[in-house]
Amino acid sequence: MLDILNNIWNFFNDIASFVNAVFIQIEAWIVVWKLKLMKMSIEHAWAVADVVLENLNISSYINTAWQNVDSTLLQLATFFRIPEALNIILNAYATRLVMRFLGMGGL
Repeated sequence: MLDILNNIWNFFNDIASFVNAVFIQIEAWIVVWKLKLMKMSIEHAWAVADVVLENLNISSYINTAWQNVDSTLLQLATFFRIPEALNIILNAYATRLVMRFLGMGGL
């Protein structure tokens, strides 16, 4: 008799651990889904920001400004890859601006 009660108790404990494992798996899928959605949203915002920067013709203003810089200073800046760094910062700022404008600022 005690053996039967012990088996019933183990059965219900196994069901509880199974339900717990199912909820853990569902939550893991939700987290992965949200991360993929965030990645797609950032890619979309970057594409929109790229078009906005292209339409505003900011690259021509930057190129004009770089042409006015002294050649030795320009060589030094190019050596330290400052123009590339400024381009990354400008793209990141534009992407952040688009994300906030489109309501994705809470990501």
